[in-house]
Amino acid sequence: MLYHKNYPHGQQVIFVHFSEYPDVSYLEYNLGIRIHRVEEIIHRFLPTLSDYSDRSITLIQTPDKIGKMIPKRFVIENDYQLAEAIEASEKFFCNAWISLVGRNDPT
Repeated sequence: MLYHKNYPHGQQVIFVHFSEYPDVSYLEYNLGIRIHRVEEIIHRFLPTLSDYSDRSITLIQTPDKIGKMIPKRFVIENDYQLAEAIEASEKFFCNAWISLVGRNDPT
């Protein structure tokens, strides 16, 4: 699953990965940003498929590299753990947004 938000210089992206297995499931988030100008420069020098340059992401990072509020991957064995993971993720994204308000918000 992919959520994106455009801004004048590119795009912000959240990738949501939910993998189900018989005994356990995993929930992971990746955060990405596309900076149009950087991508235009890079793709002048790299051999890529013509339509890929319009979809490429400049940087992808896991939330655990930004802060320790959520892990790189949630290990989920029951509905209660899923609810806890979603709640922790909501807090992470809300706090991340609140910390950006007042700074150079790209929207």
